This record gives sequence, C-alpha cells and structure tokens, in this order.
Amino acid sequence: MTQKSFIIAFVLIILLIYSCDKDVSVTPPDMPPPDGVLFVNTFPDSFKIFLDGKYRIRITPDSIKWLETGNYLVTLKKDFFIDTTFSVNVNEGKTTQEFIDFSINPRFRGHLSVEANPADVQIFINDSIVAQQTPAAIRNLMPGIYKVTVKKTDYEDKILFVTITSSKTSKVNTALIDTTVWDYYNTSNSSIPTNSFTALVIDHNNKLWLGSRTGVYSFDGLEWLNFFPGSTVLTHQVITSIDIDGNNARGILGHFLSR
Repeated sequence: MTQKSFIIAFVLIILLIYSCDKDVSVTPPDMPPPDGVLFVNTFPDSFKIFLDGKYRIRITPDSIKWLETGNYLVTLKKDFFIDTTFSVNVNEGKTTQEFIDFSINPRFRGHLSVEANPADVQIFINDSIVAQQTPAAIRNLMPGIYKVTVKKTDYEDKILFVTITSSKTSKVNTALIDTTVWDYYNTSNSSIPTNSFTALVIDHNNKLWLGSRTGVYSFDGLEWLNFFPGSTVLTHQVITSIDIDGNNARGILGHFLSR
C-alpha cells in the first residue's frame, strides 16, 4: 500500500468512527387529524349551523367533522325563527348527534290577528279553513310565509301573504269589496294586464280612463282598450295623470289623445 493510499484509508476510518458517535436525528411522524364528528338535525330543517360563533357553511341536517375533543357552542339560525344556542360535548373517535324539534317549544311559534270589514268572514290559511268569524286570533303558527284568504258570500275574496315570526303577532286588517254594489275587475276576471293603476277618470259618456305604467286603458262597460306609444300619439308609456276637457277629449300628460 502506498503512503497516499494509506492516508486516504485512515481518513475514511476516522470519518466513519465520528459519524457513528453522532446522535441520529429523526423527524417525528405526523399526528393524525382530530376525528370528532358533530351531526345536527332539526325539525323543520334548513337551519344554518354556527360553531363557536363561526358559520360552518352547513345546513341542517348535516355533520361537522375533524373536531377535537372539547365543548362547543352551537347556534342555529333560520329566517323568521329566533336564534337558538346550546352547548355540546364532542369526543374524538365518536359521532355526537343533536336533534332539535322547534315545533314543541311555544316560544318559537308566532301568531296571527285578522280583522276584516265587513266582520264575520271566513279565514283560510294555505287554503285550509281555520276560522269562521273575524276578528280572529290564530295562535301557535310555525314561522314562515302563509297565504291568508278572507272570504264572505257576495264579496270579492281577498288574498294576502303574511310573514309569521317567532314570538310575534302579525296583524291583518282588510276590507272586502261588495260585489252586489261594485263590479270588480282584475287580471283574473278581465283582459287588463295589471292590477296597479296610477290614475282614474270618468268622461262625459261614463267611460272609464285609467293610467298605468304600461299606457292608458279605457272601459265602456263591455270592452277594455289599451293605448300605448306606437298605437296612438302617446309618447310616454308611464301615465301618472289623466284629465278630461270640456269637449270630452282626453288630455294625458299634456299629450292629446283623440279617437
């Protein structure tokens, strides 16, 4: 063995001994993620789920996963309902289930008060009769939007949509049209395309003229006619006033309409 080869071999032995004396550094293994699960169900459904004040982008019924062992505050929110908050304990490796029935707690219910002119009318909620006489107090309704129909013989039915909110009373006070005295026209029983008018006048021939956002309408007791830009000299579609002059001509927003 040459002197140069001997020196290289000696250095390699020294490095080997030195490396064996050093501590070996090993990266610790990753800890598994927490695996606690919280399942929340409600009646009715579709409540937003908040955990410790943070919306978890979950709607009941649904689960929130990857939770550590501990105690959490759950808040459930839904339109027209009072928010409800409760505490729940979650353990890793287990599924904790919570079911909230909002129908059994009266504080989550709302109420409806109905008055009508004339009195003593029938009240229907979502097409089911609930009362034969007004004024009426209808209690303990689940929150939501209800179709309320008020009916009386010889009067035009009145339909309203009423919002019921937890712990509150929604009030309805309406007047019905006597069909033995008045002829009542709307989009369901005539050819008019709207129930909203902005002006009304009766000319010297007892013809009705009505202004709307879609032009002018006339009614002679038998026929409805519509006047709008393109079919007449009208230059505006939205009509806010109608005047009758001494010659029974119709002046509309300063634009003369003649037939």
